[in-house]
Amino acid sequence: MTTFPWKTFAAPLAAMCSNLVAGAHVKCENGKQIINQNNGRKFRILVVGSGLTGCLTTLRIRQRLKCSHVINHHQKNQVDLHVVERASYPAGRFGAMAKCQSTIIADIGAQVLSTLNPNDCRARGGHGVSMEDIQLADEIVRDLESDGLLDAVASEQLLGETSERMVWEGLWRHYYAPMGMNSILRSLLDKSNVVPSYGVRVDEIGALGDSIQVYGKARRQSADRSSQTTFSEQYDCVVLCVPSHDALATYVSKFLSKEARHVLENVGYDQRTCEAHFFSAEFRPILAKVMDERYELTVDNDKIEYISWQDPKRGITDMVMSQPCSLVVHGQAGLLEPLAESLDSTLSKLTALSKEKIQSYRIHEKSIRWEVSQMITPMEAVVADPPTNWQCLRGGKNGEIIVAGDFMTQSSYLGCVATADAAARAVVEVIEQDLYRQSQNT
Repeated sequence: MTTFPWKTFAAPLAAMCSNLVAGAHVKCENGKQIINQNNGRKFRILVVGSGLTGCLTTLRIRQRLKCSHVINHHQKNQVDLHVVERASYPAGRFGAMAKCQSTIIADIGAQVLSTLNPNDCRARGGHGVSMEDIQLADEIVRDLESDGLLDAVASEQLLGETSERMVWEGLWRHYYAPMGMNSILRSLLDKSNVVPSYGVRVDEIGALGDSIQVYGKARRQSADRSSQTTFSEQYDCVVLCVPSHDALATYVSKFLSKEARHVLENVGYDQRTCEAHFFSAEFRPILAKVMDERYELTVDNDKIEYISWQDPKRGITDMVMSQPCSLVVHGQAGLLEPLAESLDSTLSKLTALSKEKIQSYRIHEKSIRWEVSQMITPMEAVVADPPTNWQCLRGGKNGEIIVAGDFMTQSSYLGCVATADAAARAVVEVIEQDLYRQSQNT
């Protein structure tokens, strides 16, 4: 009688049984069981936009993927996460910067990062932000601070009294970035293990079977010229982390409910100009005397809201330092006008120097006209009694098209954390549901 070679098949059989048993005990968030199913197909995720919301979304997707038992058991190392950005670096309204002489930088987006102290008894959720979001935002800041990328502002008295600034002693924590706000975005991307594709613009989102078809243009830079090429790629899940009008430009509304389209079409932003002005080193002691150790100075001007002194943020205290110094000028909300003349007039009053003398110190300037700046009509002003968990929008056959942005919450760091985490949670749900459907088809 021939003996069956049990030893030869024992290990594979045990492994198969182990997989089936383990799979029977793994459940996705809706409680449905999934048997082990990994056919080698990678689940492709695209995040559009690498501003603050986009970078936070990418980070939270990675972190939530690691915490999903279902995905780790069945889809480990089978998730491709991609980020595209139309600019040449991660920026958005948060991380935009100006450069002088290649190495001297100035923030021309956000000047400080502000977050609530979750341990303060006055801390409360609201406007689309929960206490869990506040705690998460604080944890992210602590990590960035430990990495040397954020420094706490010693006193709120050093900051200007701007229309958006939250200044309640002890309740809010304010931070500046010694290497520029852009370094925060790059760090979030590094922690996500993602290298974005820059110079890529998404023009349209369509459907192709069970996949999402993404169309757009990619900028190609060669030694002698720049050109654009069209592209078409398929993804399983797409997250739009761009302002509402940019999301609408991709024709995403055809995948959304009537209520979601109403939100995108009616949220609103103000507009303003922001300029970086670089001056020769000889002007530094004069500016330092005017600013009097303050980071920001609110001025009485019909075009300028406040001036931000960049030296303290860069850790520069040596008044005889030879490198240029810089001021960033934030215009009044609603105005898209040049600010140089108003700045020269303001500095002339503060320093008792002529405008011509001040102009002689200027060596470089950069202006950005933010047609999309601070949120003035958020989602909750558009929708009466919105659902408490409506921090991002979802569309498509299985909710695989996601729109996230500060327009769903607040135009702040906290608002970006809240909508980013909601988008990441939605991505994980889409993957788990996809795995469940695969298991049902076997």
